[in-house]
Amino acid sequence: MTNTSSPPLEIQHDQIDPVILEAIRKIDEIARRHETAYFLAGATAREIMLRHVFGRPPGRRTLDVDLGIAVPDWDHFKLLKTALVEQAGLQPHARMVQRITYPSKPTVVVDLIPFGGVETAERTIAWPPEEDIVMRVTGFSVSADTQKRLREILESDALMEELTNQIIVSSGLNDPEHVRSCEALVSKMREGFLQAR
Repeated sequence: MTNTSSPPLEIQHDQIDPVILEAIRKIDEIARRHETAYFLAGATAREIMLRHVFGRPPGRRTLDVDLGIAVPDWDHFKLLKTALVEQAGLQPHARMVQRITYPSKPTVVVDLIPFGGVETAERTIAWPPEEDIVMRVTGFSVSADTQKRLREILESDALMEELTNQIIVSSGLNDPEHVRSCEALVSKMREGFLQAR
């Protein structure tokens, strides 16, 4: 019996819009240099998930990248944004403090959404200096924590084996073909993670 309900996880960099990938690589370099965790959110993240995880055809092209940026305070956010402009060649938006653009053809719009040390107990941020623009960041910290835990699992042979066993047990199917399918899925996840690093 062949499992046709979920295609294998396969993220191919050659299928991600090259200007988006170029912009993300520049941002990643600066974020790593400044020890700043981030995750991809919004339409670009949705496009990657729909296309590469669920095998759907590409949707409408988007050149908008939303990044959740884990920062301890507003000074760190300002430092990171300045580094992105001065060291990576991105350009600040004239009126929108969260927005920078990657000067490619066509231009990639990047919104930096800070969370962590700058968010309130209600999971909102208020943009300085007036703090009159308030934005919800509900779920951002949970997403970052989940990403960190997933990275720990993917880097550990023992945790990968445990994950595989949990998937097999939770499915309720224990036939050899299903076990091989689960093992292949987890192996593909790990392979994709290691290639993306």
